[in-house]
Amino acid sequence: MSGYIGNAADAAQQIADDNVGNGVYAIRHAMRYSYGVISATVCKECGEDIPEGRRRAVPGVKFCVDCQDHNMVARRVKMLTKML
Repeated sequence: MSGYIGNAADAAQQIADDNVGNGVYAIRHAMRYSYGVISATVCKECGEDIPEGRRRAVPGVKFCVDCQDHNMVARRVKMLTKML
């Protein structure tokens, strides 16, 4: 057996397909556990209204987009700081 699996383009396409499939699975899994979870109507951080579209798209959301982004950046900085 030579171990030949095809050309590089075939391998790259398979990896891309696997990544998409894994992403879809993760989203479906997360949605299954968040179904019926009530989203906040007001951001817990800044007190601004959370748009209905965001509440529908992200069940159980607690923060507006700006505060969510800020929190994610802060967590990444904290994680990277610990790694150094």
